[in-house]
Formats: sequence, C-alpha cells, structure tokens
Amino acid sequence: MKNVTDKQKWVIRSKMLEFQKNGLLSYGKYLDEQLKFASKSQLRVAYKSYIEKEITRNNDKIRILNERLM
Repeated sequence: MKNVTDKQKWVIRSKMLEFQKNGLLSYGKYLDEQLKFASKSQLRVAYKSYIEKEITRNNDKIRILNERLM
C-alpha cells in the first residue's frame, strides 16, 4: 500500500463515486414509481409530500456526485 500513487487513488475513488451514483439513480427510479402510486389517492397526501422531499434530496446528492466526478 505504500506504493499507491495519487492517480491510482483517484481511479478507485471515481469508481466508488460512480457506484454511489448508480445506486442513487436506481433509488430515484423507485421514488418516481412511489410518487405515481401516492398520487392515486387522497389518503396518501403525507406520503406523497415525503416522497417529493426525498426526490429533491436524492437529486441534490446526484448533483454533488456529478460535481465531484468532474
């Protein structure tokens, strides 16, 4: 481990960030499905509000990851 270069560290870090990004994108698809589900009934108003906030938070995380990858 003593001979690990900065370039090798960056490659490993970028792969980890890509993995996290893929997970957040999948989670975003799930949230979109849940938003459609929650929109079908008036009884799910609180759940719909939570999903909308979660979508915003997820999109912010994806934006931050994209900035780090550049």
